Amino acid sequence: MLNFNHLYYFHVTAHEGSIKAAADRLGVTQPTVSEQIRMLERSLGVPLFDRAANGLRLTEQGREAFEHTTTMFL
Repeated sequence: MLNFNHLYYFHVTAHEGSIKAAADRLGVTQPTVSEQIRMLERSLGVPLFDRAANGLRLTEQGREAFEHTTTMFL
């Protein structure tokens, strides 16, 4: 089930480009952001980020989701 926090945390993370930067901006811990994104990915059934040593990269589904959340959170 989707909720506002899942979508917002995803949006901020996608915008910031990292879990750490998103956590700093949101005033929460990195595990909190990671868990919210994991829950969203589980709910949608698709990965939204490719995780690599040099950071996060949006998947195709992640780019589509970011387009929608950008409209939501303008």
